[in-house]
Amino acid sequence: MTAEPVDVLGVLFQGLTRREAAAEVARLAGEESRTYVVKPYSEFMPRAHDDERVRAILNGAAMR
Repeated sequence: MTAEPVDVLGVLFQGLTRREAAAEVARLAGEESRTYVVKPYSEFMPRAHDDERVRAILNGAAMR
């Protein structure tokens, strides 16, 4: 990954290029463990800011 995650209203975003994101998805798909990927849109942000559970779900993703 290219840079440190960026915090936007408590949600951490990874600064990945499309190529890096595709490689990370492929790597995650090949693992035995279960995980998830999120792509939070602007509509998620107010709720994630106000609701710790939503924020934890988004920040708990292997890729965001």
